[in-house]
Amino acid sequence: NSFCTLLPFAPRKEMPITVGETRQTLAQVEGTLQDPAKLREKVEASFAALDTDKSGTLENDEARQLVTDLCHLMHLPAPTDEEFKQHFVALDADSDGKLSVNEVGTGVVGALQFKANSLKHYLAFADRDKLPDTAELPLQ
Repeated sequence: NSFCTLLPFAPRKEMPITVGETRQTLAQVEGTLQDPAKLREKVEASFAALDTDKSGTLENDEARQLVTDLCHLMHLPAPTDEEFKQHFVALDADSDGKLSVNEVGTGVVGALQFKANSLKHYLAFADRDKLPDTAELPLQ
């Protein structure tokens, strides 16, 4: 079970994807962001799957999987050790060295907002160039 399951779209390994697929993914991401109750439910279920020791928090190894999954979903490389530490510190709002479900939820919302903005950026170029929905976009 991976944290990737909480997001409304599957990460795509094959690139490029079409303008139409990009529009569909953006609609799914925005729909998830507009339904806080459903997002919270998904975050809690995915959090529970990552909380392998059932402590109610994510410690270092569990949090590393979270950050790796979020980077994968954003089509970013897995973080280096230093980048992981930076992400962990940024997510750990109360600086207790662990991530609560609320801290993870905040991180997921940020990742979804980042994804939505990235998709909007690609679609702005597609719209400017009047690309059909079947046209391929290079990277996301």
